[in-house]
Amino acid sequence: MIDFEEWRSGQEEAKRLWLAGAPIKSIAAALKVAPGRASEICRQWERTALRDRISQAAFLLSEAGFSFHEISVVVQVSEDHAESLILSEKKRRGLLPPVEDVDLELSIKASKALDRLGAKTTADVCELTEATILRLDGCGRKTLNEIITALSKKGLRLTNY
Repeated sequence: MIDFEEWRSGQEEAKRLWLAGAPIKSIAAALKVAPGRASEICRQWERTALRDRISQAAFLLSEAGFSFHEISVVVQVSEDHAESLILSEKKRRGLLPPVEDVDLELSIKASKALDRLGAKTTADVCELTEATILRLDGCGRKTLNEIITALSKKGLRLTNY
């Protein structure tokens, strides 16, 4: 059985080595994986770091008063994706209130559906897709439309992807 603390300290050491520009063999040794697998992990860290920087930039531009269109041009994504990036950054920073605080005025059925999906904040709700909600047992088009309508009254919407 793998010791979680040992695994986590290996992950932290590997990430520290990666940030310092260490060779892939050193990172693989810290992770206790083959160099090919270590390369995959490093590429994933790189993509995550880039996505985080783009989200932070989109958020800062929105705070400065730029429109979704202007932000989408600067960070070279669609307007919907720019909006999603900003929401995820607000969620990461804890700037979105819980669903109960926003008062979406949903029926009990719709509220329970969001609970079953683990949507605790408005960002969680906005990150859901129509397909995700419709796949949930007992949720049909009527419940979905209720959620969409409640979000739109607050100037929010579900993600498109």
